[in-house]
Amino acid sequence: DKLKAHAAGETYVNKPNPYKRAPVRKRARAPPRRKAPVKNTGGLRLGSRVWAFGKRGTITELPGDNGWWRVQLDGENGTRGARIGSMRALGGAAVPPPPPSS
Repeated sequence: DKLKAHAAGETYVNKPNPYKRAPVRKRARAPPRRKAPVKNTGGLRLGSRVWAFGKRGTITELPGDNGWWRVQLDGENGTRGARIGSMRALGGAAVPPPPPSS
């Protein structure tokens, strides 16, 4: 088509592809909703002993805006992130689950 138009001395006009989908306009996204900080911490604070991931541990960092607590598990070198719902306070606040029977 382009060569034929050029040979005939005409100006080639690119025609829209009838099979191509129309571009989708993106709507502006609303800012993400942030959950309110957890107010009921179950008595947990920096240095509290907890039961998490099936082991005893100590809280080393408090949660920031993301809600993740940092826990140093006994017998491990690094820290792990845990949510408030996956930890239980030790020392009378909550009883840890019994160890699995062998």
